Amino acid sequence: MNSNWFSQSNERLREDEKDDEEYDAQRRRNAAQIMVEASSWFATNPLQQQPQWGGFIPGRATCHRSREVANEKLLNDYFVADLVYLVETFKRRYRMRRKVFLRMLEHVQTVDPYFRQSQDCVGHPSFSPHQKLTCALRMLATACSADSLDESFRMLESTVIENLGRFCRTINDLTVLGRSPLFDVVTAGQSPQLNYHVNEIPYEFGYYLADGIYPKWAIIVQYIRQPENEQEEYFSTKQEAYRKDVERAFGILQARFAIIRQPARGWDKDSLSTIMLACIILHNMIVEDERDDYYHGESDDDEPNPNRSRRAWARIYDGPNLPVNPRIGQITMAEYMSRYCRVRSHIGNNNLQKDLVKHVWSTTG
Repeated sequence: MNSNWFSQSNERLREDEKDDEEYDAQRRRNAAQIMVEASSWFATNPLQQQPQWGGFIPGRATCHRSREVANEKLLNDYFVADLVYLVETFKRRYRMRRKVFLRMLEHVQTVDPYFRQSQDCVGHPSFSPHQKLTCALRMLATACSADSLDESFRMLESTVIENLGRFCRTINDLTVLGRSPLFDVVTAGQSPQLNYHVNEIPYEFGYYLADGIYPKWAIIVQYIRQPENEQEEYFSTKQEAYRKDVERAFGILQARFAIIRQPARGWDKDSLSTIMLACIILHNMIVEDERDDYYHGESDDDEPNPNRSRRAWARIYDGPNLPVNPRIGQITMAEYMSRYCRVRSHIGNNNLQKDLVKHVWSTTG
């Protein structure tokens, strides 16, 4: 009986193997047939090769913006000998003089190759540096929509937004606002030399009222966060009153660049910070260029006598009066290091604040 069982089992195994071989053979025949049919279909229906770098897509409309024509018109309007618009119009629309714009135009191309004119994939010239900077300044100055610049400068909305971001970041990198040259000028002896008394104590450096984020240096006076007596509380009140000057300065900044006085829901926080810093830097560039003109205008403070106004005192104190080394035209290294230590003195900061508190309190009578 065992022999019969084994023989029957072996016979079933041989039949299963035969069925598997026939199944595999049939699969191979089917795959070969599919390949033959696919080859025949591809031979009669060739695929359309897509361009390697994108380009024209069937079904999508193409807008030929003729940016070269827009660039030529812009140059003829503002940057050639025979101008269409006067220099006053340029200053009103660009918020700066043409020489400041051209200097900035040269510097941004050095810092970021994005602003250099190149060619696209078909050999056409890209947007010129004049177009890119003009579009960025128009958005900052007028807070216009990015799409509205397409009609005048032939620049797509997405390109306008990208261009504004690159411009603001480049201006920030170019100027490096965090490294203010103000204190370097004081240390190098190139600032006005002042000699005055506070609480009958002589001082030689001017000082700046600031908040707690600034370092405790001898030329910076922070507000008192927690006044401990009536004198310090009175001093803090007086110091806070001068915040109106900062608010006035910010109002001037808003008047010059409308983008920072308009709703900002369309920008993220990082972009807002970059735009704000760029506007401040541009404002400082403009003020530095036009500061000589301010001396010849009317007084901007409450002093009725123009000879005693802040502007008049600025003329008196303009320019350094320290002895310099005639060979290098700068103060000596020993004097420089001495001023460096005095400017950054924490003790000087503490003493100046205490003397100012007493001096302001003494004026109350």
